[in-house]
Amino acid sequence: VPALTAARDAALGAAGWDRLPGIVELAAPFAHQALMWGGAVGLGDPERVVEHLAGEGSPRGGWLGGAPGVVAGLSAVAGGVRALRERPGRALAHGCTGILGQSHHVVCLEAA
Repeated sequence: VPALTAARDAALGAAGWDRLPGIVELAAPFAHQALMWGGAVGLGDPERVVEHLAGEGSPRGGWLGGAPGVVAGLSAVAGGVRALRERPGRALAHGCTGILGQSHHVVCLEAA
């Protein structure tokens, strides 16, 4: 998914980060998109993406966990902020638009 990889690289570069943070909130409405987009954002192979989504790396659980659909990207940002309030560090939030998810947006969040 070149659009997501480009958005991730731009966001990480703008934030001055050299790698993904431990918290990555994805806005993927369908399971196959979660696997594809999780891989494209840098979480690894499908098994690693599933482990991430089921573990502490995605505290809100994304769309598959019942997050609101129309504001999924904003919900991802809110989920990242909430996680950072509990455990300071870094988080990455993902959102997408378009019928086929062709436009991807990535926000880097950090709390001390």
